[in-house]
Amino acid sequence: MVSYEDQQKINEFGRLNTRLLEIREDKSHVKDILDKLDDATTELMTGEGDSVMLMLGDSFMECEEEFATDYCERQQENCSAVPAAQE
Repeated sequence: MVSYEDQQKINEFGRLNTRLLEIREDKSHVKDILDKLDDATTELMTGEGDSVMLMLGDSFMECEEEFATDYCERQQENCSAVPAAQE
């Protein structure tokens, strides 16, 4: 038979373990986004200064290469702050 206190500890462990798995999944997702943004920034650096298509949500927007580079860098800064806050 399991005591009430032991059951409470088991329940707390289950909740904390589930939260840990969620955080690890979120961190992996953020890392994937950072990798994609890094690839996009690198690709923009090798560009010829023309206008590019920037994907925002489900839509594409034509913009200058400089704007797209700034956008990618801002997104990288925002995403980089997330894992630091979770550690």
